[in-house]
Amino acid sequence: MVPSCWFFWALWLPLMLSVAAAEEQVESCSAKKCGNTTISDPFWLTDWETARSCGSPDFEVNCHNGTSPVLLSPIRIGLDFEIINISYEGRILRVVDRDKLNLLQASNSCQVAMWNTSVKVDLPVQVLPR
Repeated sequence: MVPSCWFFWALWLPLMLSVAAAEEQVESCSAKKCGNTTISDPFWLTDWETARSCGSPDFEVNCHNGTSPVLLSPIRIGLDFEIINISYEGRILRVVDRDKLNLLQASNSCQVAMWNTSVKVDLPVQVLPR
């Protein structure tokens, strides 16, 4: 084989394999239910049986007690957000910080831990009061 052909295959083979692997990974990620909430692309439910992921760690959702979808934080363990509602058509995600919710619901507590939160999203983004 001509050396330029070797160069071509050495350059393109890893790229083709990575594209094929990415397509296979995306195909295995299907919509699933957690309680009354449908979880679909870009979000994905943790599969504890197979230990496989099918999406970005930034959009991993755990189905807590089979009824409450929880968006896991890739930044800090324990910083989780319970999903109240997802509107895929309207591109709206309503969540509540579980730590702060637990502190507010505690009968003997009035202190709330403060954390700055930011999200990198595409425009347009709306933050609506509850």
